[in-house]
Amino acid sequence: MYQGKTLRKMPPKTRRFAKAINGMEKELRRLKAMVEPMRQMEHDQIALERTMARPNKDEVFPEDVSELMQQQVLATGTQRAPA
Repeated sequence: MYQGKTLRKMPPKTRRFAKAINGMEKELRRLKAMVEPMRQMEHDQIALERTMARPNKDEVFPEDVSELMQQQVLATGTQRAPA
């Protein structure tokens, strides 16, 4: 990175070119700093998509088990012991 004293010693066209290089280096550092947060966000997005694809817990294990047991008793005439 070219600093003030060095830039002042350069001819005008070279100075403009050096300033452009400084600007590109600054942006490159900024972009490199964004890589890790971007990777983490992508990882979280994939995890969220996988979580949303799973069946709902309430659909698999209904909260009102007593209603299911009552239906079983009416259907079979016998009562099963709860697990």
